[in-house]
Order: sequence, then structure tokens, then C-alpha cells
Amino acid sequence: MIKKLLSFILSCLIILSCLIPAFAQTDNSLKISVISDIHYFPEEYIGNLNGFNYRRRVDNDLKLEQYADEIVDKAIDSIISSGSKIVFIPGDNAMSSEYLSHEMLVAKLKRLTENGIDVYTIPGNHDISRADKPAYKYVADDPDKTIVRAGETYVDDVAIEVKGTTKTEFVELYKDFGYGNNDKIISRDPNGSLSYTAQITDGYRLIAIDANEYSGELCTGKKSLDGKLLEWVNDEIKKCTDSGDIPLLMAHFDFIEKYSMQSMIMGGNFLDDGEKLATELADLGAEYIFTGHSHANDIASVTSKNGNTIYEVCTGSLLLHGSPIRHIKFNGADCEIRTEFPESIDGIEDYQAFCKDYFYNGGVTRMMRNRAIFDVTDAVAGLFKSNDSAYSAVYDFFLELMTKVVDSLLAYELDCGITVDKMFTELYRLHYAGDEQLSPEMKKATEKLLDGTAFEFALDLVFNSISEVSGIENILKYNPLHNSLIDEAVERVIGFIPARILGIIFGEFCQGIFIDPYPADNNIDIIDGSAFLPDGSPCNNNSMTSFDAFKYYLSVIF
Repeated sequence: MIKKLLSFILSCLIILSCLIPAFAQTDNSLKISVISDIHYFPEEYIGNLNGFNYRRRVDNDLKLEQYADEIVDKAIDSIISSGSKIVFIPGDNAMSSEYLSHEMLVAKLKRLTENGIDVYTIPGNHDISRADKPAYKYVADDPDKTIVRAGETYVDDVAIEVKGTTKTEFVELYKDFGYGNNDKIISRDPNGSLSYTAQITDGYRLIAIDANEYSGELCTGKKSLDGKLLEWVNDEIKKCTDSGDIPLLMAHFDFIEKYSMQSMIMGGNFLDDGEKLATELADLGAEYIFTGHSHANDIASVTSKNGNTIYEVCTGSLLLHGSPIRHIKFNGADCEIRTEFPESIDGIEDYQAFCKDYFYNGGVTRMMRNRAIFDVTDAVAGLFKSNDSAYSAVYDFFLELMTKVVDSLLAYELDCGITVDKMFTELYRLHYAGDEQLSPEMKKATEKLLDGTAFEFALDLVFNSISEVSGIENILKYNPLHNSLIDEAVERVIGFIPARILGIIFGEFCQGIFIDPYPADNNIDIIDGSAFLPDGSPCNNNSMTSFDAFKYYLSVIF
């Protein structure tokens, strides 16, 4: 009986051993955390939270700079408690190259190293000064002194230039985070970038890629991964795999599209030929690239013709919606990715609800005022800066025109009670948070964009707004054809084709954001190159082939 019992127990143990997930801990394991795009900004540089120039800076994507200290402290607490021994920070540590921003952030990050955690970072496009983009602080001496712009009242603040950060200063500031005399740093790019390779632990190497272009001590604002830098990266991957180690790449800029047509609409986020570069890196043996820059918590993958898959793990901005923190456990080349969204920060008990309200409470309207109303007005009026009277007239005209157009477009109802404002709010919020879902209501709304109907309205609105603001309508009303059936028919013919083209481009762009392609964004396991949800089910591949996309566009047009 005892023998039978022992045999039964042994059989059960053998069966259980077969059922243990491939993710079981082994000696070749590693746990890291990732935070990105911190965009730290000193509280003393803010001036007034409702200052016009300050709001222009942060409302571009609704950064929560007033809570920078609390959010960073919470992230550090989370990393320490997670058990991670390594932290990756893929750049944009400062708001815009302010030396004090870096200095204060470095002081906070030292708490990680004091707890035995190694931190590695690289510069993003906001970390080192540019000749054409100085670092600023904002001063509002009189909070009662206000100005009105595009129908909104702001405190009249002033942007004052402050000390920025040179390339050499960045290296000195982050000497404990990848740029000092660390025995784990085994290679540095000899060609001028701030790229390096670190033997972060036995079996794993970090290849940190700085794709910024420089002119002396300053950034030029351009980026590239080619020439000698690419040769260095390729050599480092080969050396890594030849030694039997696993290469983990870190870069600031995007390689792979996170949704259909992203690189067409937001090309500035991507490295040139980024997807092609990613497949070449995959064929060399790289399976993971950790990035930031686009401020969205997203994971994308691409497979080379040779069948090698590489995953780009993009971590959203710590100072934006939800404040994502990645915790990643490696077991060889397999990994388990989990994302934490802090439930609270000091002073805000339900932080996630606060973030959601911050977006829904007029957030997109504030963003569009900056990106469309003010940016367009500044760009057009800037052409007349040499003539004060012309500049003032053009500025006032375009400010009124763009305010009328943007506010009217945002209020336009697409379908199911969903306005353009509400749809854009969901687009931004869900894209930043990851794991987007296209609800039936949003599907109907985006289909109205796709068929061009909304853009027929939009173009008509633009034409009418120009006529009204410029006074041309007062002249046109004397035209015998004005408001006649013939006049309306001509307008429809002129607007039909552009509306259809715009509908396809922007409708597909918006709908694509809601459809999360392979794999998931926040919590996945990657085993033998394939992605699985935490429950073990395979991630769905919702991306279209080129042929399917071609057929789809034809169906939309006709």
C-alpha cells in the first residue's frame, strides 16, 4: 500500500511539473521596472497654474506637473516594493532641458540606488538643450492681472529663460545612472552619441541607444539610427548573443506603429524606417526594445521575413494619464510584463479617478486650443513679425477664425450623442492608458468620419467661418446665386472629393487607435516569441494585412 501511495504521489508530482508554466523562476532570471517621459519640472518654475504661457506648455498633452514630486515619489516607492533590481528610464527626464529639473530628479532617483537598485537612462529629445528652444520658467507676479485668449481667461505670466543642460552636463548629472565609471558599463559609442552597453546582470545586457543628433554640446532636434551608430548597435548585439547573453535594447524614439497609419499622421515620433530597423535588429537576435516618447502605454511587434519577432515595449509618460509603471520579469528570453497604475498619490486618494476626470473635464478642448488655435495662429502670424501692425491684424484674425472653427468642430455630433470632443477625449485617454477597446457607440461615430459625411460638414464650416470672420459674406450676399440651389450644388461638388479623402485618412486614423493590434499593451506574457494574456490565452492579432487594408479602403471609397 505504501509503495502504491508513493508511486501515486510521484506520478502526481511528475504531472504537476509538466503543468508548471514556462514562466517558472530559474537561475537565468531578471526583474526590472520601467518608467519613462518623466518630464520633471520644479514647482518653483510654474509661476501660476493658470498662467497663459505655462498652460500653453503643459496643456499640449495635459501634463500633471503640479504633482510631479508626488508622482515620482510614488513610482520610486512602487519600484522598491516590487523587488526589481534594475530600472530603465528611456529619456525625456526633464520638461525641456532645464538643468534644475535634472538636478532635482537625480536627487530623487538616488533613493533607488540607495536601496540597491541600478538605474539606467538615456537622453530623450527634451533632455539636452537646443539652440532654437531655450529652457524657461514661468513668472506671474500679479495673479489678478489676466488676459483673455480664445474665450478663456488666463493669468498674464511671463516665460523667462533659465539654465539648460549641455551634453557634458547631462553625462555628469547622470553619472550614477549609466554615465559614470561603472564596472557594469562594458562599451560606449565612440561616434559621439551617448549610447552605451551595460552587463546589467549575468546573462543580460542592456544596449542603450541615443538616437539624438548633436552639434557640439547641443541637440539639433533631429534623430537618426544609421551610419556608424547603427554599426555600433549591430556589433553590440552580435557580441552579446555570441557571449550567450540576452540583449535588451532601450531607445527613446518609436520604431513600430502602434495602430494603423500612425507613422503617416505622427511621423515625427518615429525613427526613419523604424519598422525595417526593428526587423533587422530582430534578425541579429534582439527580441525587446524598451521605448518612450509617444506618451502612450503600448506594446507592438513586428516579425522579419526570417520569422524573428521583436517586441517594442513603449511605456507611457509618468506625468500623464494614469502614470504607468512597468514591472517585467525575465526568464531567459521569455518575459512577464505587468503594468501598475498607482491607486493613490500623496494628497489624492483615488488618483486614477482624478486622472480620468482631468481628461473628461474639458481636457481635449484645452489640448485643441493649444495644438490648433494657438499653434496655427502663432505660425501664420509669425510670418509677419517684422511688421507690428500686420502681425497684430493677422494674429487677431486667425485667433478669431481658429477659435470659431475648432469650438464648432468639437461640438459637432457624430452619432449616438457622441460629439467630436467626446470621441477625441476617448481616443487620447484610451491610447495613453493602453488596451484600447472600440465600443459600438464609438464604432458608429468613427464610421461617420470614414464615409466623409463629417468632413463635408467640416469643410462647409471652415468656408463659412472664413467668410464670416473676413467679412466676405457681406459681399457674397449680393451675388444672385448666393444661397441658391446652384450655389449649394457647386459647394458640394467642390467639397465632396476632399471630404472623402479626409474621411478615409482621419477616420481610419481614429478608428485604428481604438483597435488594439497584436499584442495587448499592459499585462502580457511572451513565451517562445509569442504573446499570451495572463490567463494563458493567446493575444488576438487585430492588425490587417496590406491586401486586406487595400480592399477595406476601396470599400470605404465606393
